[in-house]
Amino acid sequence: MKRTHRKVEDTGQVIDVQRSIRWPARLRLLLFMIWMTFGVFQLGTQSLDHRLARWCWSVSNLWNTVAKVAVQSGAVDGHIDGERATVQHASVHSLANSRYAIVTVSDWQRSEISILDWDYRVMGRFRRRTEDATMVKQKWRGFQPLTHLWPVYDAHSAGRLETLIGFAPIHSAKVALGRYAYVALGSEQHELLFVCDIDTGPRIPAVLIGIDDNNNDRYEDIVVQEVTKTDKRKMVGKKPLVVFEWDEMQKCFVPKVSQETSFIRYWCSSPSDREYVPIDTWIDKTMVDRLLNKAGTPVLNKAGTPGRSD
Repeated sequence: MKRTHRKVEDTGQVIDVQRSIRWPARLRLLLFMIWMTFGVFQLGTQSLDHRLARWCWSVSNLWNTVAKVAVQSGAVDGHIDGERATVQHASVHSLANSRYAIVTVSDWQRSEISILDWDYRVMGRFRRRTEDATMVKQKWRGFQPLTHLWPVYDAHSAGRLETLIGFAPIHSAKVALGRYAYVALGSEQHELLFVCDIDTGPRIPAVLIGIDDNNNDRYEDIVVQEVTKTDKRKMVGKKPLVVFEWDEMQKCFVPKVSQETSFIRYWCSSPSDREYVPIDTWIDKTMVDRLLNKAGTPVLNKAGTPGRSD
């Protein structure tokens, strides 16, 4: 068996998310037939279903079987507002030396996302909604085609999972464009820590969003960089244009603007301005726009020209 590293570069940072084992095609087919046999005859208990599906966690071609088991065992609701979801999708990743699955059920506009541990216990969940079905169908969305761009993990050691959710179709594997929301997931409510709307132009043809410890304080910051191409046509980030540094004392991101920022509008939470939403709230473009409007005047560039305000 050959171990391969699955790498994703959607946000500009290459992250080793999964060591998947590429089983021979015949063996994958055999495992699938065994699973189908138990599914057809309903011989498996919930525990047995989970054990059988564990083989599928290591085979990327069978990850969607993890979603089916999660729904059939009741760990994940396969319905959206009472109607059966048309799509059931899963992907498997690593978190603090353990593995977790992102399971999504969707009707192409609304998605219910659950993060499950090895024993199919729900570690977190959220709901997202988009009016753009094209975005949902894109398969470049590395970690999860139907939800977001980044992995789900405890970025600031606060005991809650965090992730970045995108609301625009991806036109390049690295280029960031459109609206994004950075969300900390809770058991009863979520906190929106940061939202932005990126609109690039002639002076700044492309930017990417990445994560980095910009000030060496051991906490991850959100970094927006201009993109350039190397001689080998690879896209890499240059000096950061805007950095949103994590303030551990205030538990929020603080913007550090060093270059022209007319291409981005943003809102960051603060000790006096927290944004919490119930766990069953739909996170969507409307919510992002409300926070952007709440932020007030768009960021100005060096010449004092306002950025986009639509």
